[in-house]
Amino acid sequence: MGEIVVRGPGVMRGYYREPRKTSDSLDLDGHFRTGDLGMEDEEGYIHLVGRKKEVIIPSGSNVYPREVEDRLQSHPAIRETMVAGVPDELLGEAICACVLLEEGAIVTGQEIQDWCSVTLADYKVPDVVRFMDEFPLTGTGKVQRGELSRLIRVAHAESKT
Repeated sequence: MGEIVVRGPGVMRGYYREPRKTSDSLDLDGHFRTGDLGMEDEEGYIHLVGRKKEVIIPSGSNVYPREVEDRLQSHPAIRETMVAGVPDELLGEAICACVLLEEGAIVTGQEIQDWCSVTLADYKVPDVVRFMDEFPLTGTGKVQRGELSRLIRVAHAESKT
């Protein structure tokens, strides 16, 4: 598992008049840091696992949202899901699963956590399950991860007060 970096004639040389942003994005050899995390299989294919900035770190362990989302997505009552980290006093960061249910589905947060615990390590099971009516979407219908993450962090903070 590692961050995917690329180099070649089609890769930019830097950001215009932004040396700090350029040094954050390019290493000394000119490799562009994509921010994507991936694994190479035995045949040399790269499999994307997630984004570096989306990694959740509860109690010092790395949790990749995509792995948890894939497990949640296999639940028959779940139509769509997104996983993000929320601040937690004990863990540092807790795993929050935002869930859109299939029409007419009835399921509890505990049932979803139990579903996850069958195949996921304990530290990867969502600590919080939030049922939502909709996710914020881009103009092309893609989930706005950053905005949804911001919304659940605000809601999580408000629920603690």
